[in-house]
Amino acid sequence: MGFIKEIFSRLAGNAPAEPAAAPEPEELRVTRAPRVHILPLHNIHFVMAGSGSGDPASLANLSFSGVGLLADGHRRWPPPGAMIFGDFLFGGDRHPVSMLVVRSAGKIVGCQFDSSSKERLRPLVLRYFDLELSALRLYPVDPQYLKEEEDGQPHWLRGHDNCELFLVEREGRLVRFNLTFFGNHIEGGAELPLRFGQVVDTEEGGGDGGYKMKESSLISPLASFPPELLERAWRFVANIEPLAEEHRRVILWRLRQGMAGGAGSGEA
Repeated sequence: MGFIKEIFSRLAGNAPAEPAAAPEPEELRVTRAPRVHILPLHNIHFVMAGSGSGDPASLANLSFSGVGLLADGHRRWPPPGAMIFGDFLFGGDRHPVSMLVVRSAGKIVGCQFDSSSKERLRPLVLRYFDLELSALRLYPVDPQYLKEEEDGQPHWLRGHDNCELFLVEREGRLVRFNLTFFGNHIEGGAELPLRFGQVVDTEEGGGDGGYKMKESSLISPLASFPPELLERAWRFVANIEPLAEEHRRVILWRLRQGMAGGAGSGEA
């Protein structure tokens, strides 16, 4: 892990600016193996000021710049363009936040932290990722449940907290991958540039409480990821036990390029 410290030392004071909230990039649909219904992140919630009962809302995704809140039928959320105020509940503490509603897609309300909240909440996001990564568990899905891919053999590893890795390999070599961790999305390949985004849509669960499978997820693209988020993605991949070492090596190499600013286009 020494090279990560070296990279961040070189980047100190020169971290790329986060993308502006407007104009919004066009959403894209990422085709891949079937995946499970989006689930709430563990151990972290949001309570909106003036929400009456004060029942906490669950999170679908979390990053350094914003959050995706799981909407429900018991709460009225302000429309895009409105500011909302409240507290994150995590680790027994309340963390005040102000954020702008930027989208409402399906059952997820996407919000962007204002500048003061963004800086104040950065330690909270880092701490959350650290704790959840320490308990990382991904399990392989039986290949018989995966649809065939034209460019190679698909593999799908999935876990909790909206964490999964889908990849395609041919003759033992990685062709492409889709990595999702805590609702943040990175895709790329051995010869493909990295692209970034967040999962923003959901599917209804089955009537028996089970999961409803689907064949694609709607991803809201981002121009780039902050270096800290890429470093967490690196740690995520480094700790996936069932991942083949050759495939891990290629993905980590691409993420290292991203941390060094040479990942290729982040355009959707």
